[in-house]
Amino acid sequence: MPLSRRDPALLYELSLAVGSSLDPREAARTFAAALVERLGLDGAEVWADTCALDATVTTHGLDLLVRVGEPVPVSEATRDAARHAPALAGATAVLPLPEVGVLAFHRADERPFVEIEADALGQVVDKFAVSLRGALAHCQLQRGTEERDRAESASRLAAERLAALIRTSPAAVLVETADRRVTLANQTFCDLFGIPAPPDALVGMDCAAAADESAALFADPPAFLANVDRLLDARERVTSEVLEMADGRMLERDYVPILLDGSYAGHLWEYRDVTDRLRGAREIDRLRQFYESVLESIPAQLAVFDPDGRYLFVTPSAIGDPERRAAVIGRTDEEYAVMRGLPPEIPVKRMQTIRDVATSQEPIQFEESFRTREGAMRHFVRFVSPVVDEAGTTTQVLGYGLDITDRKAAEEALAASEALKRGVFESALDAVITIDTAGRILEFNPAAERTFGHRAADVIGHVMADLIVPPALRDAHRAGMERYLATGHGPVLGTRIEVPALRADGSEFPCELAINPVRLDDNREVFTATLRDITEQKAAQDALAESEGRYKQIVEHSQDLIYRADLSGRFTFANAVAAHRTGHPEADLIGMPFWDLVAEDQRADVVAFYVRQIADLEPNTYLELPIVTADGETVWIGQNVQLLMEDGEPVGVQAVARDVTERRRVMDELVAARETAERASRAREEFLANMSHEMRTPLNAVLGMGELLRETALDGEQRHFLDALSFSADQLLALINDLLDVAKIESGQIQFERVPFRLDEVVEGVAEALRFRAADKGLALALDLAPAVPTRLVGDPVRLNQILLNLLSNAVKFTERGRVRLCVEVDAVRDTEVALRFTVEDTGVGIPEAKLADVFERFTQARSDTTRRFGGTGLGLAIVRELTERQGGTVTVTSTEGRGSTFVVCLAFALAESAPEALPDAAEADLTGARLLIVEDNPLNQFVARRMLESWGAAVEVAENGREGVEAVEAAHAQGAPFDLVLMDIQMPEMDGFEATRRIRGQHAAADLPVLALTASALVEQRGQMDAAGMDGLVLKPFKPVHLRRAVAAHLGRTTAPPDPDATAGAADTLVDLGQLEENVEGDHPFMLRLIDLFIDLVPVSVRTLETALATDDLEGLASAAHKLKSSAGILGIGPLHALLSEVERLATEGQPARLPETVEATVATAAAAVDELHRLRPTLTTP
Repeated sequence: MPLSRRDPALLYELSLAVGSSLDPREAARTFAAALVERLGLDGAEVWADTCALDATVTTHGLDLLVRVGEPVPVSEATRDAARHAPALAGATAVLPLPEVGVLAFHRADERPFVEIEADALGQVVDKFAVSLRGALAHCQLQRGTEERDRAESASRLAAERLAALIRTSPAAVLVETADRRVTLANQTFCDLFGIPAPPDALVGMDCAAAADESAALFADPPAFLANVDRLLDARERVTSEVLEMADGRMLERDYVPILLDGSYAGHLWEYRDVTDRLRGAREIDRLRQFYESVLESIPAQLAVFDPDGRYLFVTPSAIGDPERRAAVIGRTDEEYAVMRGLPPEIPVKRMQTIRDVATSQEPIQFEESFRTREGAMRHFVRFVSPVVDEAGTTTQVLGYGLDITDRKAAEEALAASEALKRGVFESALDAVITIDTAGRILEFNPAAERTFGHRAADVIGHVMADLIVPPALRDAHRAGMERYLATGHGPVLGTRIEVPALRADGSEFPCELAINPVRLDDNREVFTATLRDITEQKAAQDALAESEGRYKQIVEHSQDLIYRADLSGRFTFANAVAAHRTGHPEADLIGMPFWDLVAEDQRADVVAFYVRQIADLEPNTYLELPIVTADGETVWIGQNVQLLMEDGEPVGVQAVARDVTERRRVMDELVAARETAERASRAREEFLANMSHEMRTPLNAVLGMGELLRETALDGEQRHFLDALSFSADQLLALINDLLDVAKIESGQIQFERVPFRLDEVVEGVAEALRFRAADKGLALALDLAPAVPTRLVGDPVRLNQILLNLLSNAVKFTERGRVRLCVEVDAVRDTEVALRFTVEDTGVGIPEAKLADVFERFTQARSDTTRRFGGTGLGLAIVRELTERQGGTVTVTSTEGRGSTFVVCLAFALAESAPEALPDAAEADLTGARLLIVEDNPLNQFVARRMLESWGAAVEVAENGREGVEAVEAAHAQGAPFDLVLMDIQMPEMDGFEATRRIRGQHAAADLPVLALTASALVEQRGQMDAAGMDGLVLKPFKPVHLRRAVAAHLGRTTAPPDPDATAGAADTLVDLGQLEENVEGDHPFMLRLIDLFIDLVPVSVRTLETALATDDLEGLASAAHKLKSSAGILGIGPLHALLSEVERLATEGQPARLPETVEATVATAAAAVDELHRLRPTLTTP
């Protein structure tokens, strides 16, 4: 029938169907049936959010439920349920039920519903929705009431079960209220404390009064009461507290505060009689000696679940936090596990276990382990049992858990202990045998097998006495065992005794025996015997006794005084020698203070010495002291005193003393002789210093005048005479220097520096110093520095220069033709040190084989005519050997007469961390404007020094002695024109240079004035006096102009000469500085001409080498070629070429090839120009 908006009968009938029932299902079914019947539909359905209310006659699928553009105000759950219903073809209409769900009705003839038909139902849909909501609300209210009733019932049942658990608990339990009134107790509690009343009679009792009355039951009543008060005040859970009873029992107590809704409501006391357990533990401790085996009991965890696994109740033992304990009620263990951070498999297993128990109604026990959120591993044993009502239905599931983490640890420790015990037993060095009360062997360790020669398998179960006790002692052994078993008394138990034992081969040997009874867990008693073979110990004791006897004889017959004394210094023992040497009988010495024998003037110091030894616990000391014998003789003794200790404390001293009177007399004589020798040595040094001064002073005048004379116009014969004079003076100076070096070596005053230096500069400097002399003789002077040799070293470059210069000078001196070669190689490398080998070879006259052993001796030469032919003193090689060996090196020589000699010096140097800083050369420094004071008493030295300094631009004043020098300094400062530097002679009349310097330093205005010593002595002693007086340096007389100028300029901070206007004007036209060249060759014109010829011949070869190295990118070869030619250019005074070659060497060494082509090109051009200029100049350089 078609539905219209005005069908009152249908609307009325549907309205009646809507309000016919409070059951939502029935109301929906009635409404749907009426709708189907009246409209001739094939089906109708009502879908609600909370449940499906199916009222269809025939099921129809609702996959076409939602029409295009038409919203459906229902939940996702409702739509999902509709979409999964079986499908049948037909037309479907949908109407929303506000806040409830959807109304759907179907027609199988596929005649579509029209909108007017659906709208006609709109008037009744709202009413139906309200009725349906009311029915659903009524249903939910009814269900909530039923669930609350079930929960209350479960809670009451849980409380009853909990009370039943407490009543049936094997532990004594007492529950008190906050005001200490009893609310619950069990029979075990009454029995434990001897209370004759039943537990219910205790309810309401005042526990405070009862505690006072029952305190006498405990071993320490005041402590018991005080502990109870402390626990009640703290209200913190305390478990496994052990209480000792007056009757000897031991109780274990737990105190558990009870919190309800976070508030303190009372507490629970749980007592357990652990007397037997503790006694058993003590027995076990005694048996195992090192290990504990009893762990404290942990209170159980209890929880009650419904059959679906939801928490109904949980004790504080299981969940201590009250808020978490309240939050878990009604949740499953899976939900709670998320809160606790447990692994997911744990709650799944628990839930399955609870379901299995609820279904099977059989209890289950299992263990579980998990790691907490803090990372700790915990182990539990769980007991899960069902609670079944009278109808046989599982109403609850009880979970009972024990934390067995400590027990697990104890079990593992026990297993480890047993393994350790077994390991100790098996690996013990002593024999260990365990026997029972019948004497049968139970255990026989490997050490026992080795000791007695029996295999364990062969003796287990046999009587020990028959195997290892000698026949003569077996009856006594058995009697002792029987007496112990009968009386409990065994004299040998718990002690160590020495007894004979029997080996398997029948031999007897001494052994040390310790036997102890042990009570096992099953109350059986066994005996553990530890035996040690003391054959070697006995032999050692016998040997010790014999040794002690010998020692006693040695002490009695010793020639030394041997005694002992207590801490007060009184003799407790003295041998016969002590009695004889002191003149006091042995009996009189015992008890006499040792101090009484010490000479009175030394007594206080000796007492203080030994008091310090005892106070500082110094084990051994030695002291020489005088004692006075009984007849008044003073005797010196030297004694070793050993501190005697017992238990870490000093108890006395033991001394061995010897008469050292004669030795001290000899030592005094030796000291006197040494002082005499030292005075003689000082006198010799003073003599050498004076002689050095006396010889160097006139020699300084000779050399100085010669240098000044060389600057004047001289003819050839005069210059020849001057050269002879200079040569003789230089020889005399070399002789004086050699003698002074020998004197310094003999007196031990030679000192070695450790400063950074460049080895290549030292070696090349030595070679350059001799290159002209070698060239003059037509010799080839070769220098070979191996590539592996490091150039930056730490050592004494001055002494190395002296060694090499001596060797090379000798080589040039004794070689008439051929060559001289210096080779430097690495001998060894050790960490930060390198050992170098310096080899000097020549092709000279050689040394006769018979003289090789003596060439390093002083004043020794290979031939008698050496001095006449070659000059020299025979000291050079001696100085080389002394300087080398004092630096830890070696020097050797090989030679063939007529073919040459080879000297090899090996020295070690430290490797420098960085290159030493190069100091600017002050040899050409400008002294213009400098005000200098010369304090010198010798007129010639005054004249020479003044003339040289004034020629370099300085203003010079002279003082005759130290007093005048001090006055001159004061006057200069007073006049406002202070001196810039003072040159101070040492030995002068009226006031010497040391005192004068000290007084200058005492003047505030002149405190920083540089003072250089002018001295002919370089002995170390005088160097020390210079430093002490405040001198800044020295110039050694006789001085050469370059040395004087360099020293003065360095202390004035001047290192460069001023530009010469004349030289500058001609610089563009002149490359060769003839003045520099003449100074370098010291006016020797023939030698100068020879140098020019050599340079002209050298340049073409060097240029080709430079160009080849540049073309082949050989930077190392380029640097080497530039370096060699640079030295020659410097000697000839060719400054521009020298500068260009230095730049080539620097660029090649630093690896900067970009600028090398243009620099080499300029160098080649300048070298060619220099050669042309030398060709032009040479005819004009005739010999004067």
